[in-house]
Amino acid sequence: MSLLYIVTVLVDNNVIGSRKDSEAEHGLSMFIETPDISFLFDCGHTGLAFENARKMSVDLTRVKYVVLSHSHKEEKARNKNMSTVGDCMRQGFKKLQEDGINCTLEWNQGNHFYEPEKRMAKAFAWAVKY
Repeated sequence: MSLLYIVTVLVDNNVIGSRKDSEAEHGLSMFIETPDISFLFDCGHTGLAFENARKMSVDLTRVKYVVLSHSHKEEKARNKNMSTVGDCMRQGFKKLQEDGINCTLEWNQGNHFYEPEKRMAKAFAWAVKY
């Protein structure tokens, strides 16, 4: 098994570098490729990640696995949009499962910025395992 990973950030809080044709939003979505698998880590907040993928010519039909990561505290936020994210994640997870896509929904302690490196490590470990 090769350890080469190619990570393409589809959406993030900022647009940087050569991706000026892409748009930013609160949230994160990354397309991660290895010679053996391709997976999507989170999907952003509004679907903008899919539009950015199109602009970047990222072929999402190659996705074999989807990892959705969410934090418990976000559902309790006073911000109306943030408080609905949990329900949206559950609906998206259910839809992905109904479509036969291998998917996991990882609920994490803390808020959106709590231990992001551990959240990402869990995603890599899950995707490589399958």
